[in-house]
Amino acid sequence: MQISSRDFNQDIGKAKKACYNGPVVITERGKAAHLSSYQRLVSTQQSMAQLLSSDDDVDNVEFEKMITPSKEVDLS
Repeated sequence: MQISSRDFNQDIGKAKKACYNGPVVITERGKAAHLSSYQRLVSTQQSMAQLLSSDDDVDNVEFEKMITPSKEVDLS
């Protein structure tokens, strides 16, 4: 759904309700506005599949050993 910035300012509740049905794009003069920060964040993130399928050298990755407390189990 698209909503103009003017309509958004006049009825924020309408925009909030519209979010439950899908993405809401706020427009100024017919063009999407206020998306630059979101697009910058989304474009730099890789999906888990992309990370796992990357050709990076993973042989040299070191993981810190996690020590968790354990309990004895009574198997009697």
